[in-house]
Amino acid sequence: MAFNTYLNLKFVDALYELRTTPFTSAEFYAATRTQKFETLAFVARSFRQDHVTNARSLENYLIRHRDVNAWKVGVFKFFHEYYKTNPDSLMHLSLKNDASSMERFIDGIAMNPDLADFYRECGHDPHLALKYSVSKVICDERRLGWMNLFCGKFQSLLDLDDDTGIIAQDLVDQINFVDAAFDLGIVSRPEYEELINKTGERIVKMFSGWGRFLAGILLSRLYTYCISTAEVRYLPGQAQEIIDNFYLACNNDLSHRLPVPTWEHDDLSLLRDALRPFVAADKLDALWNGLSPRSRDSIARITRGFDIYTRCILPRIEHTGIILWFREFCKFDEFIPISCGYDFRVYYDSLKLPLEQQEFPVFIMKFNMFTNRGVWNFHPYNGITFRPWPENLTVSSGLPVNRGLGNVILPVYIREIGCDIEFQLPYMYKCDSLFVEKSPEEQFEIIKKDVTALIEIFAELPQIFREYNQECATAS
Repeated sequence: MAFNTYLNLKFVDALYELRTTPFTSAEFYAATRTQKFETLAFVARSFRQDHVTNARSLENYLIRHRDVNAWKVGVFKFFHEYYKTNPDSLMHLSLKNDASSMERFIDGIAMNPDLADFYRECGHDPHLALKYSVSKVICDERRLGWMNLFCGKFQSLLDLDDDTGIIAQDLVDQINFVDAAFDLGIVSRPEYEELINKTGERIVKMFSGWGRFLAGILLSRLYTYCISTAEVRYLPGQAQEIIDNFYLACNNDLSHRLPVPTWEHDDLSLLRDALRPFVAADKLDALWNGLSPRSRDSIARITRGFDIYTRCILPRIEHTGIILWFREFCKFDEFIPISCGYDFRVYYDSLKLPLEQQEFPVFIMKFNMFTNRGVWNFHPYNGITFRPWPENLTVSSGLPVNRGLGNVILPVYIREIGCDIEFQLPYMYKCDSLFVEKSPEEQFEIIKKDVTALIEIFAELPQIFREYNQECATAS
């Protein structure tokens, strides 16, 4: 399972939902792929407003984005250090009475050299920036009281990661911006790789392992959710759910499944211990350990199906340039690869599908599922039926259908297996000015080329699966 190492750091976006079972390799892939298409359209508008049109302007955009949040980087480092040495006096700290002692305290803080580099790239002196950020909080009595409570409540998390404070999520956003710029055609492949490596290396330098990185991300999110003193003292439901998610994420072998250069420290146990006081640990552990044998089998099948998709089919999709048609984040009733395994587990567990031992899901829809052996149909009237792959497929497309609100559907028909697939027109073709500003004739030719590639890929499926099954038979 090969990933871009630094895109692995986007895995944290998958931790917004409670997970009581291990992540499959398919879900790791989905969590570290390119932008969600809805978000991509929003980012495209932001880039146009800020005149981001090439690699140089994108790099300046990233620096400006870091500069806006640079003051946040050191503020938690100061308050956490001050809280540990003067826990009773933080509430009474003031610029009027404590300015000189505060400056001496800041000058005595050992600055992480990588953190200092972050400041300098934004044009700031590290210690002056730290003094500015601290004074900005001290001047606000309400914010100072909030900071006192926050540092006291989440001291165990700050012990793991106080260097980067609440900037970790903004650093991940840098990867999202670079990733989106490549999808939008703003940067070339070499420029993309240079920027993604530069951004990823900055994050890797600031953290020593998945545990400290996740601690920084969690602090970023708690900072967003707990905006009042009451919410720090009595965690809101959304904040508690995020903490539960991160506690359960520690059960995944992230260092092995999502390796990152220089991250050889397995510090997930430290994060797990730091979070135990905030969660119902016994209840969550029981949910995790109570996985049924069928659930374990479904996870194994998803992993094998994902291997088929990424090794045998995805390279063809990427080579023909139609990856935007295969939406990996979409509604349940649309056509998607197995890169999201939740829907398959619902089918497999609720319908008790009698899959063969060497049968694995590759694509899934509301009423159909493609496996390496054939096609399952879940018709509400005819029940569950199965058709093995025929020698050849006759694939054709219909006319685009506008379902309203810009929801344009392209139907694709496969006669031999009685299956209709609805592809949604990519957001890029509805929102990107580079496409919208083209003449209708030019737009038609682009879509026609994509549809031809779609038809060719589906027509090749029986041969692809036959070759895979023969390879597995030979290996066994």
